[in-house]
Amino acid sequence: MIIEEGLKQEIKNYAIKNSHEESCGLIVKIQNDLKFIPSRNLSIYPAYTFEIDYNLFIEYEVECIFHSHVEDKPKMSVADKKLFKSLCLPFLIYSIRYDEFCFYNCV
Repeated sequence: MIIEEGLKQEIKNYAIKNSHEESCGLIVKIQNDLKFIPSRNLSIYPAYTFEIDYNLFIEYEVECIFHSHVEDKPKMSVADKKLFKSLCLPFLIYSIRYDEFCFYNCV
């Protein structure tokens, strides 16, 4: 999957705007275009983990899951790896502190 720079910039801006916690959302396909759908972070510990509103998975054709890391590098945590394996969807992680994206493809 190729995520265009304009879409990455939109996602980065959203993460920076919500830099007090991990932000999250979905990259979805709408009429053959990729769009970012933000989700409120429903985690009880939003500064360290994320939980997406699962109703969004029903509403959209999900192509990728996005979340940010506030202080860490954009590497998968243990919890990220567990969710990644169970959903088998690509992940895009943005590190606010390091201003860096990392894409993980589910093969």
